[in-house]
Amino acid sequence: MATLGRALLLASVWLSPPALLGLMHALLLDGTRGVFSPVALGGGAALAAVALARPWTRLTGASGATLVELVRARWPAAGSAAWLAVPGVAVSLLFVWAQLAAMCEIARAAGWSAPGVAAALVLVLGLAAWRREAGSWLATLAGVVAAIGFGVSLTAVMAVTDPVWPRVFREVMSRGRAVFAPDGAWVDEGRPVRGPGALLVLRPTEEQQVTFLGSGRVFIDLWEGTSSSPEVRPGVEVSLRPGDRLVIPNGFAVRFQGGRSVPGAPATGPAWLDPPGPRADGRALAGLGLTLLAGSLGLAPAHAVLPTRGAARRTPGSSAALFGAGLTVLGALGVILWGLYAVWLTPEIYTGGVLPIEAFELPARARHLGPAAYRVGVLPVLALGAGAIAAAWGALEAVPRRPAAARGTSGPLGGGAVALVLGLSGLLAVAAPVASWSVLLVALGLAASTLAPAAVLTCWREHLSARAVVIGAGVGCFVFAGLAVLGLVAPRGLAETSWITWLAAWPTVLALPANAMVAWLLSPSSAPTARGALPPDLATLHDA
Repeated sequence: MATLGRALLLASVWLSPPALLGLMHALLLDGTRGVFSPVALGGGAALAAVALARPWTRLTGASGATLVELVRARWPAAGSAAWLAVPGVAVSLLFVWAQLAAMCEIARAAGWSAPGVAAALVLVLGLAAWRREAGSWLATLAGVVAAIGFGVSLTAVMAVTDPVWPRVFREVMSRGRAVFAPDGAWVDEGRPVRGPGALLVLRPTEEQQVTFLGSGRVFIDLWEGTSSSPEVRPGVEVSLRPGDRLVIPNGFAVRFQGGRSVPGAPATGPAWLDPPGPRADGRALAGLGLTLLAGSLGLAPAHAVLPTRGAARRTPGSSAALFGAGLTVLGALGVILWGLYAVWLTPEIYTGGVLPIEAFELPARARHLGPAAYRVGVLPVLALGAGAIAAAWGALEAVPRRPAAARGTSGPLGGGAVALVLGLSGLLAVAAPVASWSVLLVALGLAASTLAPAAVLTCWREHLSARAVVIGAGVGCFVFAGLAVLGLVAPRGLAETSWITWLAAWPTVLALPANAMVAWLLSPSSAPTARGALPPDLATLHDA
């Protein structure tokens, strides 16, 4: 049972709500190219489990250990190891911010109070951090709820439609155009149009009659060049033609004609399969892939929930970490299937712009579930909330704590450091209008640039020093931050295809090798006289 709980915690960290929302966004916009992101993230989780699980099981801890504790186990007399806590705390802060930002996105889409949801989650996490043993149980339970919620939802949708996904894929590919179902909710009673911005633009590709169901001001731009901004009331209708634009507030309820094309949806199935645009740039995919792969290796919350040697039992194998990586790979494949069924069953989610949370409303929107649609439709939202709790708990575990001798099963984790991480991340989630997926990418990029080489080299290179590891992490952090700032202050006229723009968008591409090279060059030589015995916890690390 402990193995399953630890595996679910690991899977919850690697497939946290902002990751699920970001991966779904890529699948809906990029078609088959969007498959690259979940595959890269799943591959990164598998790589991290294979490379790090065995060394971590040689550390003694009641639950998990941070990278700082691993370096101290390797070099007990090295005081410089404490400096690795700086990027570790920064990654944890960004990671918790991403979880809270994801829940705020869900709250806004559902019409709830985003500050209220963020405050409630901060309160739950704060209480869990104060009572660490109870918090560990809560995080494990949250991981179980998340896995069951997503698994049951996807299974139910597949069972009542078509469980043979290749057949579904062929049907989507052969579809001429996406239309509003004549007996669907968008045609019968109408629905609010939701999207990523405060104002949403509808561009019909064929003649369409739109009925307004609310009161407010809209903007109509006709293709002939005339524009108007009328104040509309419920029941007012407007006829739109190809080339016209209708701008409405986010959440404005309208009704469309049945059998007409969905505004914003891919023109055909093949158009979704391989959409044009700058997102197809191979360099951007390379930067994203490196960030996801190496970020999974250096992610501090994942380090904190990797299994260690329990105080009251013998050293376990790395089965929990491998199981967690396997669950992550299965979850990534589940996200791909979810996106495929969402495009097939609910193409209306493209109306107003892609909002990833609408794809997770698939069970509630799928008419095939009948009366059970509402009950099953609650499960994905519940699973996202539970996943945020489990993932954020891993981030709090990664915050540096008091030495083991002074730490019990209860009490604050790192005292003021945990309170600072929770409070600042909650404030940023509410006040800063940044997408949760973007924040998570920054966290993964920083983890890859600073902590990933330190974790791998500490585990698998004998000729190494703590000083080299720490200096390498500092160089990686400096390069990452410098390129990120360059991206913010770069001239507006700089071409998006330039190498400077690419490096500023994906600073890990340069920061990661710089970190690894510095750590390697500053390490002791490989001469026999420079070799020193590994500490007891890691003495059998390289045994066959």
